[in-house]
Amino acid sequence: MRFSLSGIELDELRKRLKIGMLVRCRIIEKVGDKRFVLRLKGHNILIEANQNFNVGDELVLKLKEKFPRMVFVDVNRETFDHVVFDKGKLVVY
Repeated sequence: MRFSLSGIELDELRKRLKIGMLVRCRIIEKVGDKRFVLRLKGHNILIEANQNFNVGDELVLKLKEKFPRMVFVDVNRETFDHVVFDKGKLVVY
């Protein structure tokens, strides 16, 4: 999935997220073929995906990279070594 955010919103979101953190989000609008608006941590994010979603679908994403761009993976499409509950957050390695 590719995510698109403006600079100010992106900086604010980066501060709130840590590498390996899992976040829940929801598809709130379909804007074109394989293009959707995703609601993530109070931000509406335009994404391009290689799969089709329906409005209302919930996703669980894991943050893999913060810089130079934010990269998320869908946890339903990834194999994990282990899962840890750390300081109130679920962390997947």
